Amino acid sequence: MTTEQYQRMLARLTKIEETINDIIVSQSNLVSLQQVQQLLVLTQTEMQDVRETVTALEDRITILEEEPIS
Repeated sequence: MTTEQYQRMLARLTKIEETINDIIVSQSNLVSLQQVQQLLVLTQTEMQDVRETVTALEDRITILEEEPIS
């Protein structure tokens, strides 16, 4: 093996190692399906709370609108 071939092989191995490291970092940054499902449940719960608050406010406005002005 010549020095030039050795240098090219070393460069290729270095590039492969860098790519593998990038893949490992990317994989560790991915969220799991379970985490997505948990976020979905939280969001649905918060949306239901908002709906209930809006309904309560609408009911209160209706009551106020129906009261005669003194």
